[in-house]
Amino acid sequence: MGVRENILANLKSTLEGITTGNGYNTTVNAVYDNPLSLSEVDTTNLPIIDISIGAEDYTPLLGGNVFNLNCDFLFRIYVRDDGSNNIRSQINNLLEDIDKAIIQDGTRGSTAIDTTIGAKDPPRIWSGKGQVAIADVIISVLYRRDL
Repeated sequence: MGVRENILANLKSTLEGITTGNGYNTTVNAVYDNPLSLSEVDTTNLPIIDISIGAEDYTPLLGGNVFNLNCDFLFRIYVRDDGSNNIRSQINNLLEDIDKAIIQDGTRGSTAIDTTIGAKDPPRIWSGKGQVAIADVIISVLYRRDL
């Protein structure tokens, strides 16, 4: 398995650990490591997180074929109103849980140099009981490898 696949597996495992039993505000019901279309989302099993690999930048280091690579990962988050009519709080709690989980291991199990949380798009929220909200988070993972 390549470095990006190892990082992706670590991110998936990390996000799967977001449960109230592990001290988080929210329990994530499923994490997918492949882009889903909206028609594939099981809206009866929310919240879920879908991870996509994004852009990657290369920076050559002096003396050979060694490069620092910065790879972006997109987390698309789907949350359903739990009946409390406070879906904004639900999605914001999950965004905070994701921050907490991701910063606990910046090296992604010793595979990376560092992980930073980048842009967070404002959640798209539809009001009403049973409605779904969607938010995107982009994280950047810096790692090194020979090319």
